[in-house]
Amino acid sequence: MRNGSLILALVVLALTQLRATAGANALPPPNAPVTLDPLTLVAGWINDQPALERIRFVTIALDELARSYESELVTAARDRRKPRDPASLARWRAAARTAIDDARALAATLLPQDEARIYVDPGSSLRFVVHGRTVMVDTPRVGERANLGSRIVARYCGVVQCPELLAPRSAQPRFRAGWSFSARQAAFVETSVGLGFRFDDLDDLRTRKQACETFVAALLASAEQVGWLRDRGALVEWDAFHLALLPDSGASVLVLNHYGDYVELSPRPYEVPRAPLTAWFRARLEGRRYEFVFDRADKIFLARH
Repeated sequence: MRNGSLILALVVLALTQLRATAGANALPPPNAPVTLDPLTLVAGWINDQPALERIRFVTIALDELARSYESELVTAARDRRKPRDPASLARWRAAARTAIDDARALAATLLPQDEARIYVDPGSSLRFVVHGRTVMVDTPRVGERANLGSRIVARYCGVVQCPELLAPRSAQPRFRAGWSFSARQAAFVETSVGLGFRFDDLDDLRTRKQACETFVAALLASAEQVGWLRDRGALVEWDAFHLALLPDSGASVLVLNHYGDYVELSPRPYEVPRAPLTAWFRARLEGRRYEFVFDRADKIFLARH
């Protein structure tokens, strides 16, 4: 009886470990596209620039802060409804006017050579330290913080021209691709980025080469995007990195981490072995070369919808 209990316990333990391992190895499905807060991107860049740029940004932020309170005061003045608590409303109006005066007064004291540090806290909460004083840039109305941050970024980037901070460069990827034929392999598309595609026959060479070029161009563009996002704080976990089909659309996306954050690779479906694809992306982002040949490459371009 003891032996039977022991065997049963061992079986249960083995099944538990197997399920745990399977869960740990399961790749996450696409969850949400990767997005980075423009305010965080711009603030991070500005902190590495000369003092003049930081003061320029702080001046704009102070002006937008004052404007947000001024707008709210105007909105409140147009409200003809009788307030439930006149005393509280009066205190709020006085506090709003104080916030406006403080922002305007601080902005008037700033000089181009003054030192300032800019921070974006969780929830896109902007603050900066200038003249030894910490200033929180927040809105009088709950839920308007993101809009205030967007206005600050729009004004600053309208002056400084910083679109490259907010999106990766969209230059057309450049590479070479061509057919190679030998007795050992009937039809082989070789590319200058380390990837090759082997076909079983010589049918429709032109269409196949174009398909390979389209796929490689999408990989190169996505690698640039993934690298750009990672450099700006996006989480890339190679043990979770994989190509997946986006439900209800058929688009191919690259899942970057265990949270399921993804970027789009192509609006059409592709099926590619995970290991070489991940190795190629990792090498590309680390400045190394990785070579791999996809056998029976037709399967890549005939993925299920």
